[in-house]
Formats: sequence, structure tokens, C-alpha cells
Amino acid sequence: MTKKRFSFHPNEPAGSPGTPAGALIALCWFVYFASYLTRQNYNAALALMLGDLGAAKSALSLAGTGAFAAYGIGQPVSALLLRRARPRRMIAIGLLASGCCNLLLAGSTLAFSGPGLPVIMTVIWCANGFAQAMLWPALVQFMARELSAADYNRAVMHVNIAGSAGTAAVYLLAGAARGSWRWVFVISASFAVIAALAWRKLAPDTPLRQRFCEAPTLSPLLHPNEPADSLGAPAGEGGFEVGNAQLIDEPGEPVPMRRLLTGFGLGPILLGAALLGILRESVPAWMPVLLTESAPAFSSARSVLTAAVLPLFAIVSLRVTGTIAKKIGHELRSTAWFFGAGTLAALGLALCLHGMRAGALPMGNLWLPMGVACMALLTGCMHGVNLAAVCQLPARFGKYGATGAAAGVINAFVYAGSALSMLGTALLAERRGWQATAWAWLAVAAAGTAVFVFFTKKAKEKLYE
Repeated sequence: MTKKRFSFHPNEPAGSPGTPAGALIALCWFVYFASYLTRQNYNAALALMLGDLGAAKSALSLAGTGAFAAYGIGQPVSALLLRRARPRRMIAIGLLASGCCNLLLAGSTLAFSGPGLPVIMTVIWCANGFAQAMLWPALVQFMARELSAADYNRAVMHVNIAGSAGTAAVYLLAGAARGSWRWVFVISASFAVIAALAWRKLAPDTPLRQRFCEAPTLSPLLHPNEPADSLGAPAGEGGFEVGNAQLIDEPGEPVPMRRLLTGFGLGPILLGAALLGILRESVPAWMPVLLTESAPAFSSARSVLTAAVLPLFAIVSLRVTGTIAKKIGHELRSTAWFFGAGTLAALGLALCLHGMRAGALPMGNLWLPMGVACMALLTGCMHGVNLAAVCQLPARFGKYGATGAAAGVINAFVYAGSALSMLGTALLAERRGWQATAWAWLAVAAAGTAVFVFFTKKAKEKLYE
């Protein structure tokens, strides 16, 4: 007998903690929280490793660059594997593999030393990036097939908050660890193993071709001749709302990958996704180093703790940007607005760094907290872009049977930009300083705004018809 997907009790609000849907969303939240612990801990510990290992910024940034590249490559690979493998199994394997990589990286810095150590760390962290790539497409597809329309929307929001919460937690952990930064990787690995075991125990084994079949009112929309507990609504009647899109999940054969890449105006969106990746990862990753080098009074540990402001602010910004996106009612337009706001924040950061460098009055010592605020705003805006373009937009491909594939491809380009940003930021900061780096971030934000304002006409026609 086909298993029903999670829904809500008629007397309780959708997705509330006391419902089956609420329990599943909580489980997905914990899984994504653990995945961010094992993904962002390298960035969180970077300033501490620079001081302890005595390596150059460009040498230690190779591991982060390689991990982002492996994650980007692994995204479309995972999306293709999802056409044959069950998302439940992929998520468990990805978590366990990531936990092992975290333990190996912590051990490698004790077993090896010298100029070869950054290479060994890069190899291990690339493997971690590929393991992490197994999680996002599988989680999107799993939630899309297990949850009702309204609960899916809530799940996307809460899962994004889990990522920010995991990032904040690991930065706080790194700041508290100080000289014992290796424990950051050990503790993160422990969470990944616990999450994998909980997932295998509690997550339902979703049927591979299961479809949504509820109307936007969340009441069953069944064929008159089908029993009340059937999930086989006709393709033309199985519509549901995700965000503001009327969609049907996985009808028949999925659209070929070539058509997905060329037939929907994805080119500019993928370019914008790469620009998002540059800002979303490089700003929080390098913030502790920027603060330590721009403000000598800041120790590495103190700057790491200050950097925890960014993901904590991101949790608030996700709520705000989610509300704004819902009011705009159009993912691509929302993305343009968020990129535009990020451009203003990047401009503010560049001006603050200029003021700190010149010792400009009358602001005096206010330049530093204002710069931190601008970085928080910039990161929050990029989380808004991520919510609209990476999390919500792929659901519009559901009527073409390509939700997971679209999520994987778009996220792959996000992490291609992230890979470029880790090494690029290190080289630019080493050679030109943080002032030039801030102006480069401003140029990237402005380019992202232009892409989504002027070059997404075809995507709007195809996806919003």
C-alpha cells in the first residue's frame, strides 16, 4: 500500500510541532543544522588555524576553494543520482561521509606538518564538499514529496534558518575553542553522525515516484472514481501552490537535462547564482580575518565571536526577506530587490573600511561597528537571494518533473562562485588589501542586480506562463 505523505491534523495549524508534518520539518531542520556544522566549521576556524599552523591565507584557502568546487560538481551529479536513488538513503550517506571527513581533517593536522599539510587538508575537505553535495537536492526532493504545499513552504524557510543557526553555532564554538580549534571538527562530526542515525530511524522511506495531489486549500483533490486515501490524482488536477507557483510535481518522465539548461532561460539565473555564491560565502568566511587585520585591537578569537553576528542576523533576515518575497509574489523580482539592497550594504562596507583606514572624523571609533553592521546586512540580503532563487524558484520546475535537477544545477553554480571567492578573496586581500576587496564585493552585488533586472525575461516567460 502506498504510504501517504505527512500532512497536518485538521484541528491544528499546518506544520505545527505537534503534527506529523511538524515532526518531519523538525527532523529536516536538525539534519541541515548538522550539515552546516560540518560544512562551515572550516571557515569558522580559519582565523585560528592561520595563527596556529603558520600558513599563508592563500595556502589554507585552497581547502575551502576545493570544497566549494567539489560541492558544485557534486550538485548536478547528485541531482542525476536522485533519478534512481532514494533521497532518504543519500542524505544518510552524505551525513556519515561528512562526519568522517571532519574527523580526518582534525587528525591530519596532528599527523602531518610542513608545506604538504595544506594539500592534505585540501584533499580531505574536497571529499567533504562532495559528501555535502548529496544533501541539498535530496532534501529538497524529499520535502517536496512528503509535505503538503503549505508545509513545504514552511519547511524551506525553517531549513534555511537551520543553516544560519548551524553557522552561528559553529562560529560561537570556534570562538570558545580558541587554541583547541580541532575540537570544532570533532564536535561537528559527532552531530553529523547523530543526525544520520536519527534520519535513518525516523525519516519515512519515500516512494520514488510519489506525487503531490492536494489543492492549494490543502484538501485532497482526487479523481471522482478514486478512493479517498488514493494519491493518484490525474496530472491535470494535481496542482499545488509553492510560493506563488501553480505546479505539478514529477508528471511522467522528467525533462532532459539539456532542455533544462537551454530551454528555460537559465543562463542568466545561473550567472546570478554564481555571483550570489561569491558574496554569501566570502563575506562571513573572511570576516574574522578582515576584523583582525583591519582592527589590531581585535584578537582572532574575538573576531570569530563577532563573526557569529552574521548568521544570527541571517536568521532574522530570513523571516524578513521571506515576508517581503511573499508580498512581491515573484521569485525573480524578489531576487533583484535583494541584490539591490545588498549593493547598498556593500557600498556602506567599502566606505566604512575607507573611514577606518583614513581615521576619518567625526565618526571615530564608530567605523568598525558600522562596518560589521554593513556586513551583516549584506549577508542577510544574500540569504534573501538564496531563499528566492535557490530554494523557492526550483519548485516552479515541478511541472516539468525537474524540481531536484533544477535545485542541484542552480546550487552548483552558487558553489562555483563560492569556490572562486575563497581563493580570489585571499589573493586580492594579500595583494591589494581589504579596501580593494570591499570594492570588489560592491561590483559583484551590482552585477547581480543588473542580471536579475535586465536579463531574466525568457525565464519569466517560461516559468510564469
